[in-house]
Amino acid sequence: PQGDGDPVEADAAALTYDLEAGRSTLTGGVVVRSGGRVSEADRLELDEEAGVAILDGAPAVSRDGADEVRGARLIYDLETNDVVVEGDVEATFEIEGEE
Repeated sequence: PQGDGDPVEADAAALTYDLEAGRSTLTGGVVVRSGGRVSEADRLELDEEAGVAILDGAPAVSRDGADEVRGARLIYDLETNDVVVEGDVEATFEIEGEE
């Protein structure tokens, strides 16, 4: 999970910001890094008022160590760091067990 103080860095081909709606949209080869998590998508819409980041891709991918989720859309809750994956969902998780 992302820590409270982790900086967020993003790269994309283009960024647009709608002042009235308070929304940022990144398009084209979007890569977002925060802590150990790296997410890749074709498009990212950040709605700060709603507290969500929506990543769309073919597929959109998010990796944190060995854990990875993929889907047509990833919806992140910015408060809780929970993610909902929609469309063509795939996931790989590392399970730590006791020996």
